[in-house]
Amino acid sequence: MCKESLTEDLRSYTGGKAWISKRKLRTWLGVGDEKLNEFLEGIDSRVNGNRVEYFIVDVAERVLEKRF
Repeated sequence: MCKESLTEDLRSYTGGKAWISKRKLRTWLGVGDEKLNEFLEGIDSRVNGNRVEYFIVDVAERVLEKRF
Protein backbone atom coordinates (compact mmCIF):
# COMPACT_ATOMS: atom_id res chain seq x y z
CA MET A 1 0.00 0.00 0.00
CA CYS A 2 1.32 3.47 -0.84
CA LYS A 3 0.97 6.79 0.94
CA GLU A 4 -1.41 8.17 -1.67
CA SER A 5 -3.88 5.30 -1.34
CA LEU A 6 -3.75 5.46 2.47
CA THR A 7 -4.35 9.21 2.32
CA GLU A 8 -7.34 8.70 0.02
CA ASP A 9 -8.74 5.99 2.29
CA LEU A 10 -8.44 8.24 5.34
CA ARG A 11 -9.97 11.21 3.50
CA SER A 12 -12.86 9.04 2.41
CA TYR A 13 -13.31 7.82 5.99
CA THR A 14 -13.45 11.40 7.28
CA GLY A 15 -15.79 12.66 4.57
CA GLY A 16 -13.11 14.39 2.51
CA LYS A 17 -11.40 16.25 5.34
CA ALA A 18 -7.66 16.81 5.58
CA TRP A 19 -7.59 16.27 9.37
CA ILE A 20 -8.72 13.28 11.44
CA SER A 21 -9.76 13.28 15.08
CA LYS A 22 -8.10 11.01 17.58
CA ARG A 23 -11.41 9.20 18.13
CA LYS A 24 -11.93 8.48 14.43
CA LEU A 25 -8.32 7.41 14.03
CA ARG A 26 -8.65 4.99 16.95
CA THR A 27 -11.65 3.40 15.22
CA TRP A 28 -9.99 3.33 11.80
CA LEU A 29 -6.88 1.64 13.19
CA GLY A 30 -8.87 -0.63 15.50
CA VAL A 31 -6.62 -0.05 18.51
CA GLY A 32 -7.01 1.02 22.12
CA ASP A 33 -5.85 4.23 23.76
CA GLU A 34 -2.39 3.00 24.78
CA LYS A 35 -1.50 1.71 21.31
CA LEU A 36 -2.95 4.85 19.69
CA ASN A 37 -0.91 7.16 21.91
CA GLU A 38 2.22 5.19 21.04
CA PHE A 39 1.35 5.42 17.34
CA LEU A 40 0.76 9.20 17.50
CA GLU A 41 3.91 10.03 19.45
CA GLY A 42 5.84 12.72 17.60
CA ILE A 43 3.09 13.60 15.10
CA ASP A 44 2.05 17.25 15.16
CA SER A 45 -1.58 17.93 16.05
CA ARG A 46 -3.99 20.80 16.26
CA VAL A 47 -6.84 21.55 18.63
CA ASN A 48 -10.20 22.15 16.98
CA GLY A 49 -12.72 23.04 19.66
CA ASN A 50 -12.52 20.17 22.13
CA ARG A 51 -10.94 17.72 19.64
CA VAL A 52 -7.33 16.93 18.90
CA GLU A 53 -6.82 16.37 15.17
CA TYR A 54 -3.98 15.03 13.05
CA PHE A 55 -3.07 15.83 9.45
CA ILE A 56 -4.04 12.82 7.35
CA VAL A 57 -0.84 12.85 5.27
CA ASP A 58 1.25 12.62 8.48
CA VAL A 59 -0.91 9.74 9.71
CA ALA A 60 -0.52 7.88 6.39
CA GLU A 61 3.25 8.28 6.59
CA ARG A 62 3.27 6.89 10.12
CA VAL A 63 1.16 3.90 9.09
CA LEU A 64 3.76 3.07 6.45
CA GLU A 65 6.63 3.59 8.91
CA LYS A 66 5.13 1.32 11.54
CA ARG A 67 3.50 -1.11 9.07
CA PHE A 68 0.46 -0.85 11.30
